[in-house]
Amino acid sequence: MKSFLMFSVLLLFSTPSPLAQGEVATAKIFDEIPPPGTLTTIQKEERWKRYEGRCVEWEATVIDVIKEQGEIAVILFYRLDLNIILTLPVARYEYALTLTKGTKYTFKGTLRRYLEKDRTIFMDEGCQP
Repeated sequence: MKSFLMFSVLLLFSTPSPLAQGEVATAKIFDEIPPPGTLTTIQKEERWKRYEGRCVEWEATVIDVIKEQGEIAVILFYRLDLNIILTLPVARYEYALTLTKGTKYTFKGTLRRYLEKDRTIFMDEGCQP
């Protein structure tokens, strides 16, 4: 029984090989996020550790752009069950002004946080080591 449990855990947490430093993942990484309610809280926490800090390039539609507490948040629609909030530094304010609601753009960012309840991924613009 113990070996079966260990095997099940290994299957659950098996992942693609980690990205080399500086390597960029594509949007398919978002498809690896399981549907809501399929994992326990600790399984979700462990799974997110695989993604946190990874650099991802993807295409999404701008829903809104807001400025709040010294940062700019670009709220993006990725798919029906997953939204993304991309944080830009205030220095990118002029760029943020050019983003048009309802238009698809290609973005590159670093994964920071995921809230399953809201099915929202939080990212910082650009790729940081």
